[in-house]
Amino acid sequence: MKEWDKESLRNYLFDLIEMSYEYEHFQTVKQQNPIRAENAPLIKLIDDDISMLILLKDALEGKSWMVIVMISVKAFRETRITSYKMGADDFISKPIDLEEFLIKIERHLENKKLFDQSSMIDELTRVYNRGFFNDSILIFMNELSRNQRLSSLAMRDIDFFKKVNDTYGHPTVDMVLVEFVKYLKENVRQTDYVFRYGGEEFIILFSGATGDEGKIALEKILIGFSEKRFEVGGNSFSVPFSAGVFMVDESGMEKDLIIRAVDQALYEGKQKGRARVEYGKLDSFAQNKKKLHVSVINDDSIIRMMLTRCLVIWSFIMQNLI
Repeated sequence: MKEWDKESLRNYLFDLIEMSYEYEHFQTVKQQNPIRAENAPLIKLIDDDISMLILLKDALEGKSWMVIVMISVKAFRETRITSYKMGADDFISKPIDLEEFLIKIERHLENKKLFDQSSMIDELTRVYNRGFFNDSILIFMNELSRNQRLSSLAMRDIDFFKKVNDTYGHPTVDMVLVEFVKYLKENVRQTDYVFRYGGEEFIILFSGATGDEGKIALEKILIGFSEKRFEVGGNSFSVPFSAGVFMVDESGMEKDLIIRAVDQALYEGKQKGRARVEYGKLDSFAQNKKKLHVSVINDDSIIRMMLTRCLVIWSFIMQNLI
């Protein structure tokens, strides 16, 4: 069974929805095709009244929302309960007030947006989390491929953070992290993105910046934040950081190699005495690494599946042996 992500499902169904629209309006003198908005919400309608479905579908598509039309049996209590158990967010009874219906749908979309945002935001620092970074780096790589818009990636790690934790405890650690992120957000551009990668590690995506530009920006932030003093229990201390920066200027670069390069630069900064920014480079292995594309061709689907799985496992083992 194929599992569809939302974008693939939207693209697959659009032509079908467009033909459905044309069929429903074949008597219209001037045909108005639905507008395909990028990232438009995808809404499912379930009803046994085709006329009502057409009315609601037109109203929703008037807001540039995409609609999947599903037809069910009569809306008995058992049907509603089954729908909720299967994941339905709402079941609207008849007669339908169209204005109320649209407002209710908008409310559901707003709630979903809040839920989506909560799943990509770090709870403590309120910046993007590691999961959202993994999605974002792929988007930036696609942008580089389409528009040749390079970016720089920086990884920062607060120096001697364990000592701060051991001396002052978790509440102070959390306070330092919050202040650290606040300073970062105040001193990067609106087009840059800050992510909490894990613990005291943070990543910044400098959109459209060269490696030198990213390094200069980091060094200015390092100087400014190192001057900041924290007062806890009558004691005063500062918290410098080390950082590595790497310029992403080739669309074919793999995410793991980019992270590896910037992480090595960060490690080099730690080895050279901390409180410094180092520029990362791909090592000789990474520069010579080529991606192997393999096609499995066989008329037996079971054989294809087995061979594909073996290749995936083999690839995983080789990556972890390197």
